Amino acid sequence: MVEDEELSAKSAHCDSLVRFMSDQGLFVKQGLTHGKLMLCDPAQKRLVKVGTTALGRALVLADYQGWRLLSPHLSAGFETGDMRLLVDSPELVAIEIKQLPGKSLRSILPPHRRVLPLLATLADSCPFDELLEAEQLPRELCETLLQRHGNPKVTTTPSHGDYIYWNVLASGTATLGLIDFEYASKRRYCGFDDFHFRFAPWWFRGLRRGVPMPFLGAAARWTARQSPSTLSSALSADLFFVHWAAIRRRMLSLCEEGSVAANKFKRDVAAAELALEN
Repeated sequence: MVEDEELSAKSAHCDSLVRFMSDQGLFVKQGLTHGKLMLCDPAQKRLVKVGTTALGRALVLADYQGWRLLSPHLSAGFETGDMRLLVDSPELVAIEIKQLPGKSLRSILPPHRRVLPLLATLADSCPFDELLEAEQLPRELCETLLQRHGNPKVTTTPSHGDYIYWNVLASGTATLGLIDFEYASKRRYCGFDDFHFRFAPWWFRGLRRGVPMPFLGAAARWTARQSPSTLSSALSADLFFVHWAAIRRRMLSLCEEGSVAANKFKRDVAAAELALEN
């Protein structure tokens, strides 16, 4: 009975997508991760991102909401384009995206632009324990971090959440494009995005290659020492893992149990929490 209901739901989602593509005159341009598709018209003048799975719909809607949150502030330093919400239903979420010029950066080498100065006017603060609770860190890890760092006030700002070289577009001009606002948040520690840009590529590579966690933790603290922050390098590094795990924990909550995506996010969360234990 449950399997029949799941099949019916998937069929309804598929039918909604087919009807939407027919009504809008669109076809599939590219398959994306986590149940998302990029659609375009025959002239390739319109780009539409859609999500049909629970995770895909949540990510597409979050992309639009994150863009609305951050674009007014980041547009002073980046081209952030334009978005329009076309559909938000239980079967389908679709947003139309203005195609930005340029290609993704190939490494963390320049050009690179810091995000923090653009968001600094939005800074707020909260106690460390409040931030840990908001990010749903397990209680035992909260206690570990509070013993390690005390309970200082932490300066926070809104955050892009996935500021990394493949989400930055270079077109040969001084203006860089910024895309993919799916992991945006109203509150992360001040400087998370710039730290993420420099450290996350090494974190990803280290996880894939099985680099021992103490080495990855040391690399995070070293990166934090090179990054301007009012926090200690140890606290900055730990907060990176707190926020990174929180993003994946939310994604995990939207996945089907036992799916490839769910298993990946479980591994990601476990790796970040292991880093916090070291």
